[in-house]
Amino acid sequence: MTSAPIEGRGSTIHQLFNGHRYQLDYYQREYTWGSENVRRLVEDLHRRFSAEWNALHDRRDTSRYKPYFLGPYVYFQDGDVTYLVDGQQRVTTLHLLLILIRNLLVDHDALSEARQLETLICNVMYGERRYTIDIAERAPLLDALMNGKAY
Repeated sequence: MTSAPIEGRGSTIHQLFNGHRYQLDYYQREYTWGSENVRRLVEDLHRRFSAEWNALHDRRDTSRYKPYFLGPYVYFQDGDVTYLVDGQQRVTTLHLLLILIRNLLVDHDALSEARQLETLICNVMYGERRYTIDIAERAPLLDALMNGKAY
């Protein structure tokens, strides 16, 4: 039997999404979070950020703010695919929030910042968009969200 070490370490949103391609193994349940779960997460994130925010701080200052503990996520790596074992609801919600923030940036003509977020949301390979949460059944929905269309 092969032993696999279990490691624990913190990650930023950038580290969590940059250069990864997440999929679900066959036994994983689908995304089930409703508005109450998402509201609680956003309120927690807001509360943590607001505790240190100061109007005189610039973006660089925020890198020294205390981190928010999102909870663990468990995964295993198989080639270039990272399979989420636990934490899929939180990781998927963060992915959706990145899309929302990217769209708000586009709406406010902050295109450079929007493009930076796009590198966390998806990449383009061989002319096709591939999302960081790479689940084929979700692609049409994510395409609609990225394009500001109804689904």
